[in-house]
Amino acid sequence: MRRLSLILLLLCSLPALAADPRGVLHTLDYLSVDYPGAVENGQVANPFEYAEQVEFAGKLVDDLATLPDHPEKARLLTQARELRQAIQDKAPGEVVSARARELARELARAYQVTTTPRRPPDLGSAPALYARHCAACHGDQGHGDGPQGRELDPPPIDFHDRERAFQRSLYGLYSAITRGVEGTAMRPFDELSD
Repeated sequence: MRRLSLILLLLCSLPALAADPRGVLHTLDYLSVDYPGAVENGQVANPFEYAEQVEFAGKLVDDLATLPDHPEKARLLTQARELRQAIQDKAPGEVVSARARELARELARAYQVTTTPRRPPDLGSAPALYARHCAACHGDQGHGDGPQGRELDPPPIDFHDRERAFQRSLYGLYSAITRGVEGTAMRPFDELSD
């Protein structure tokens, strides 16, 4: 017991690890796409989704604060706090989405984050990769109705939801595949190349 207490004390005294700017970008992309469905006319339309948005906005500020020092960091952190406040104030969806996208652009520029694969993917191998890695949850045709996906909460994304698809950034799609989506069954596919 004494040894465990000593280990916990040492772990708690270590400095916080710096967050990865890519994770912060992923959070911003998520906020920009999903927040508008949580609030309508200044009222919570979906309590579960809104609670998640508030949680992610807090995580955004915390993670951004632990990024490596950079001349732009203080300004970016101020913008993140303003975004968190807008979410807490139940600001209109288009306002929160625009702020999140702008902060994402500035963060990617400042920290020089690669937001897309270095070269276009090989579309010839896409059907086999999709069948092997995606169809069980997202379904053979991408409607989110795969046999394993029926049991998942939240359910897998329906790739035929055009409105949602057009709200996503290329980075958001790239990041969801490479990093996974926290709080869902979407795992990172780090065994795949860019």
